[in-house]
This record gives sequence, structure tokens and C-alpha cells, in this order.
Amino acid sequence: MDINEDSTASLDAWSAIEKVMPRETLAEALAVIAEAVPDDEDTKWRAALAAQYGTVRGFIRLLVDDVDFGAVEAGAPVVKALGQLPHRT
Repeated sequence: MDINEDSTASLDAWSAIEKVMPRETLAEALAVIAEAVPDDEDTKWRAALAAQYGTVRGFIRLLVDDVDFGAVEAGAPVVKALGQLPHRT
């Protein structure tokens, strides 16, 4: 995936999110979550893990192909989106 495809995927993701809620509402919700999550070593570990996403993103497709993920009704769109991720070349 090149930069243009990444940009297009990001725009597609924002379009899908904005069909459910405006960015401002999402930002407000994230701010509430950020306030509720303690700033401790576990939080720092999670931030470091998130920073390594680029390293593992190529493996996500393999997981989706091999693991039958399930979800509650609210999570079903996420599982569906995982199944629609493009294969990396």
C-alpha cells in the first residue's frame, strides 16, 4: 500500500465514522475516555504498543484470514471491516 492508498483508506474510514457521528462528537468522547484512563505504566505500555502498529499491520490480514472473529452486535461492523482490509503486496 502506498501513501495515496493509505490516504484514501483514511478518508474512507473517516467517511464511515462520520456516517455514525460527527468528528467533534468523537473527539469529545475520546477526551472523556482520556480523562478516565489513568496515566500509569500500563497506559505508557499501551501507547508504546500503539506506536508499533506499523510493524504489525502486515500481520493483521493474516489473522483475519485465519481467525474467525466474533463480536456483539455493536462490534459487528468492526469485524466486517477487518475482513475487508486489502491484502498487502
